[in-house]
Amino acid sequence: MDKVQQLLRSLRPNERKRFVLYLESGFVGVPRHLFEFGQGILSHCEASNWELCDSKTIWEDIFPGQPYNDRKWRKRKSELLKVLYAFVRQEQEKIDRPSLLDELELLQALAARGEAGIFEKNLKQLSSKLTGKHRSGAEILVKVRIYETAYNFFRERQNPNKENPKEAFFLGQREKALNDFFLFEKLKTATALENRRLMEQTIPEIDFPVNFDAYVQMQSTGEEPLYRIFSILLLALRMQQASLFLEFENELMAHHSEFDQEEKQLLFNFAINHAVRAYLISPGNENALRLFALYRECYDSGTLTNQWDEIATPHFKNLISLGIRLGEVEFAERILKKYKGKLLENPENRSTVVLCEAMLFFSLGEFKHCQNHLRKIDSSKQLKIDLRIYEMKAHYELEEWDFLENKIQSFERLLQRSSLPESRVLLEQSWLRCLKKILQIAEPGSEKMLQLKEEILAGDFHDANWLLKKLAEKRKP
Repeated sequence: MDKVQQLLRSLRPNERKRFVLYLESGFVGVPRHLFEFGQGILSHCEASNWELCDSKTIWEDIFPGQPYNDRKWRKRKSELLKVLYAFVRQEQEKIDRPSLLDELELLQALAARGEAGIFEKNLKQLSSKLTGKHRSGAEILVKVRIYETAYNFFRERQNPNKENPKEAFFLGQREKALNDFFLFEKLKTATALENRRLMEQTIPEIDFPVNFDAYVQMQSTGEEPLYRIFSILLLALRMQQASLFLEFENELMAHHSEFDQEEKQLLFNFAINHAVRAYLISPGNENALRLFALYRECYDSGTLTNQWDEIATPHFKNLISLGIRLGEVEFAERILKKYKGKLLENPENRSTVVLCEAMLFFSLGEFKHCQNHLRKIDSSKQLKIDLRIYEMKAHYELEEWDFLENKIQSFERLLQRSSLPESRVLLEQSWLRCLKKILQIAEPGSEKMLQLKEEILAGDFHDANWLLKKLAEKRKP
């Protein structure tokens, strides 16, 4: 049962009408056998009100007396489809639709119907358009979808016991197109900001895959450059491109006074969720201080009251952590007091709340209280890293050197088997390495101590200030 009509029903109503007109016009320039074949399908379409017809019935009506031949049927259908797609493409171009979008729709239809020969032929003809200059970000997005369609098509047809080089090729092309799109958006933003320095910079190497659909959904349809900077910041974070993030963060902070209330809500949501990981990758980041001051100002004035009636658990922890690291302990206490009861309504949030209390006790110098709270925490996957770090810091402050040594070894094993992103693991390993060096230094003021200070200052870990403080007040274990 060959459902030719499935193709026709997949077309939009106006395309069906054009196809009917095209069939009735006599297929100008098309061989007679195809004209008859098309007319036969048309008669069944009209008689059955576009319902499905089986291939054998159509064949017997078009070629009476000839036995049904499945191979010939497929050949006729393939030829007819080629004519149909050519017609639809021409008509779409007449109404000013982007030609690449036409090609994408054509490829998707061919792939859905397994028309391998025509699919590969059209893909080959597309090569010059796909490698041409980019006119818009939307055009690059269409290229991405074309490459995805080709990749999925060849992957589905792949012999499990044999590699398909076409599959790998189109996956690589898709990644390059994504990179092109990112570069295009960056340059567009730089142009809007008239930032020549940014325009002349090259895009850093990007790690794939990227959650591209999520990035596209985050973009605003407006023309304001602030939204575009904002979306690029999110993508830079997702790709763990710290240097690119800071570059655009500077652009964002330079324009923060232009934000309206809605934009500030977006900025603060974004900043507090990610500041611990991104804004504080270098000690004393001035933009982190400025941003937190902006947030606190709006929070204290009540302009964010509605926004924060509900607060996500990771957001809550990051907000308190950021306040502590910036020395705003009193503000962090207010945040804890305001949301503690609400969060504890869900038993799953208990460990997060207890960890935040332990962090506050530590910042106030109450290390025993901090340890008591840490013992109450379920060592969940999400909190395990923070829990271990505060355990080690508390042991250090209380000079519990044997316990500290055991925790260091335990933390090293945890990082070795961790499923965290490699960049996060390297960050924690750098922090741990510096802590071990502090413990090993025997002579305060020695050359090794000065070198270690430079290493900490040059590091990317976010808790470098505590290490610098311990180094300055070096105590021999």
